[in-house]
Amino acid sequence: MNANDLLKEFCDAGIQLWREGENLRFRAPRGVMDDRRLAELRRHKAELLTLVADTGVSREEDPVWQDRPDERDLPFPLTDIQSAYLFGRNPAFGYGGVSCHLYQELDYPAGLDPARLQSAWDGLVRRHDALRTVVHEDGTQRVLPELQDTRIAVADLRDASDDEVAEAFAGVRDELSHAVHPTGERPMYELRLTLAADRSVLHLSVDFMALDWLSIQQVLTELDRRYQQPDCALPGIDATYRDYVSAEHRLRGTERYARDRAYWWDRVDELPGPPALPLRDDHDPATTAPRFRRLTTTLDARVWQSLKMRAAEQGSTPANAVLAAYVETIGRWSGTPRFCVGLPVLQRLPLHPGVDRLLGDFTSLSLLAVDQEERTSFAERARALGERLFDDLDHRLCSGVEVLREIARRRGREAAMLPVVFTGSIGVGGHAVSAAGRRPRPSYGISQTPQVWIDCQVGDQFGGLDVNWDIREGTFPDGMVDDMFAAFEALLHRLAEGAEPWTEVDPQPLPAHQRTRRAEVNATAAPVPEGLLHDPLVARARAYPDRIAVIDIAGTLTYAQWLGGAAAVAARLRAEGCRPGDFVGVLVDKCRDQAVAVLGVLLAGGVYVPVDSGQPRIRRDRILTDSGAGFAVVADAASGELPDGVRAVTVAGLTPVPLAEIAEGPRVAPDDLAYVMHTSGS
Repeated sequence: MNANDLLKEFCDAGIQLWREGENLRFRAPRGVMDDRRLAELRRHKAELLTLVADTGVSREEDPVWQDRPDERDLPFPLTDIQSAYLFGRNPAFGYGGVSCHLYQELDYPAGLDPARLQSAWDGLVRRHDALRTVVHEDGTQRVLPELQDTRIAVADLRDASDDEVAEAFAGVRDELSHAVHPTGERPMYELRLTLAADRSVLHLSVDFMALDWLSIQQVLTELDRRYQQPDCALPGIDATYRDYVSAEHRLRGTERYARDRAYWWDRVDELPGPPALPLRDDHDPATTAPRFRRLTTTLDARVWQSLKMRAAEQGSTPANAVLAAYVETIGRWSGTPRFCVGLPVLQRLPLHPGVDRLLGDFTSLSLLAVDQEERTSFAERARALGERLFDDLDHRLCSGVEVLREIARRRGREAAMLPVVFTGSIGVGGHAVSAAGRRPRPSYGISQTPQVWIDCQVGDQFGGLDVNWDIREGTFPDGMVDDMFAAFEALLHRLAEGAEPWTEVDPQPLPAHQRTRRAEVNATAAPVPEGLLHDPLVARARAYPDRIAVIDIAGTLTYAQWLGGAAAVAARLRAEGCRPGDFVGVLVDKCRDQAVAVLGVLLAGGVYVPVDSGQPRIRRDRILTDSGAGFAVVADAASGELPDGVRAVTVAGLTPVPLAEIAEGPRVAPDDLAYVMHTSGS
């Protein structure tokens, strides 16, 4: 039993649980809180403290919850996450054009009765407000008193060939797998039923603005029960999703919310941005139709049990160990060791005893800051990550959507991107056997989320650990995400097999083909050529003087013109006192004159120091001074002042030296310096 299961048991038994500071308080009917439940309460105290709110003892004593049955049909605001989903689906936003949407195919035994299924579904639509709720573009949602069209479209393919069945399934997937259900018309979901000879398949397309993951599991469980036993009695519902959303909004007037907001606002300026993952150069999300694909694997029950045991030995929970392995994988490919990932949180605050029987979107979002600069062991980093996550979830009344809005306000929209997501449901929603014979695992599934590139979904509801990555296609270089997924899977297996990877600083090596490629690229050992850096250029200029050598937007230079101009620069430098080995700044923009200046310095035996003339003067002067440059080649006399002790040689106005008159310059050794580069870090 986990903390969520215990909360559900308490609610079903009429036990009210709330938090006062770091203490848990409860109120229960006489005799209900027995020794077993007290022991479970103590055992799960730490987890329960993160799940329950400081919301008072009961609805009568706590004004946060207010029953408003007479307002049931009135519009009410979207939650933070629903608003984010609604705005994010707009194609005008980067990586928009999709909804936060799930498509699944659920296998039932052959011969499912469509009429009986339809009757069961109609009963659920009448029972649950969420199945009659319409989302509007103005940021509100409204429950319809009744839904006119509840039809489940049926395709009877029991006599069709295998090819015809496969073609029909492909057609449904093409139509529903990336559906963007319109606002303002009807609830954001669609069900279809396909009857094949060997199975019956329920196609489910649902926008997460309508139902979160747990709500989907609940409605499927109730649908199966109603199908199997049409007159079965389901638990009564004495609360509404509308009243829940209103109560959650009222929590923003509490001290607990103020505390949580201060926690995040104090960290907003230091929160890192998204992972710096390599992206395709030719991908334009504004013009490319959004498509997602799924990578999936399952750790069997034996491996998963071993991984859970290893995690416990290292002082980590199973969920946190898998999360740590995920960010380890993302960090391996990220260009920055500090980044944020998004964590959707299944958050049903116990604001009413009947909250667990409601359907709706109870999802919240949390930002998890990852710092891999500390070169500690994987186990230590996993524990530190768990501690950070525990603190974050202890301040979750201020949602991640609010935090992202504040980041965008302070630092711009680009800093508020959260394209890498971890959706964990380990230990949540234990699977119950379907009353209608539905197979536990969907036979097909895919999801999309606006502004998200990679969504890692993990859960252990069906035995073993199921892992899905839903990826926005065309965003990354070909094959990269497949390598990442394979590395993640391999790391999970390594962590399950033994203690060694837990103690390693780098438990996840790059894929073998990437290691081979790096070794090949870095294998630069070769015979050192004789002569100087510029000798081949001089030889080519003498051999092909009339060929084009340099091109810029203003014109061209032949090899003879290039070498002649460079010889003139070299002569002027020598006349000014430049000796072999002297440092010479080159302050000329990228053009033909820059090529002339660089070659001229080399012909004079000098060491050229390229300096970006567009840099601030203080940095430009510092490079010249720190390098010890006594000379600087500039474009013309109007190029600006130079530091004291640095003499200018202008390229403009110099008469090129005829090729036949160019004498050999001073010889320097091949091991002498040719140039010095100053990078952004130096």
